[in-house]
Amino acid sequence: VQTETATRYQFGVGGGNLVMRIDSDQVIVPYNPTAHRNLRITHDSGTVTWETSADRVTWMLQRTATVTPITQATVLMFAGAFAVGSPDPGEAIFDRFVLTAPDCP
Repeated sequence: VQTETATRYQFGVGGGNLVMRIDSDQVIVPYNPTAHRNLRITHDSGTVTWETSADRVTWMLQRTATVTPITQATVLMFAGAFAVGSPDPGEAIFDRFVLTAPDCP
């Protein structure tokens, strides 16, 4: 997610890790393809939350950050190998994408 001020809030997977990032500030945990099957970033009253879920029912908090309230955002999704000589990265599937904005006019 990229805001109107070009701040980026991201999930990333690589090198066996799950990365939760705000621009260059990042929190890294070992990646578990089962437990981290579903990724969710939410914003509420100046707090951004990164969560993961195996089943989309029970969500595990991974990171929170206090931020300037977000009034506008762009969602970006991409996958691939980003380094020369990277092995085959496998397959990325983007499905069940949901974007909600309950307070928008």
